[in-house]
Amino acid sequence: MMSERSHSGIYDPQEYSCQASYSRREFATAGDGADYTPMNIERLRIARGLNQDDLAEMADVKQSTISKIENGFDGVTLRVLKRIAIALEVEVRDLFDDDRTAAEQSLIAAFRNLSPARQQGWLDLAETLTLPDSQGPKESE
Repeated sequence: MMSERSHSGIYDPQEYSCQASYSRREFATAGDGADYTPMNIERLRIARGLNQDDLAEMADVKQSTISKIENGFDGVTLRVLKRIAIALEVEVRDLFDDDRTAAEQSLIAAFRNLSPARQQGWLDLAETLTLPDSQGPKESE
C-alpha cells in the first residue's frame, strides 16, 4: 500500500521534521536514564597552573570555547577535545570526570609509560601487596 505522501526522491525537510526540540545531550540520553558526564578540563587545567587563556592558546581554540566547555556546554566536537587533551598532555578519556584520586592518576600515568615487562612486574607486586597477611611472603625477622 502506498503512503499518502508523495516521494519524488527529493529531500523535503518538512516531511521529516518533528515537533519536539532537544539539546544534543537530551537527545543522546533521552529515555535511557543516563546522566551527563561533566568535563574534567577545569580541574586538569588548574592542576597545571594554567588559566583559560593559556589553555586556549595551547589548544588553538578561543578562550570562550574553554569557558563554555567548563560551564557545561555539550556541543563540543571531538576535534576540540583532542586539541585540549594534547595541550593538557592527557588522553581524551581523561577529560571526563572520574573518581580517581591524584595518587591513582599518577600511578596510572607512570604505569602507562612502562614497558610491558615492567607493567607485569607492577601488577605482580600489587597482587602480592593486596594478599591477606597469612598468604603473603614471610618477612625476615
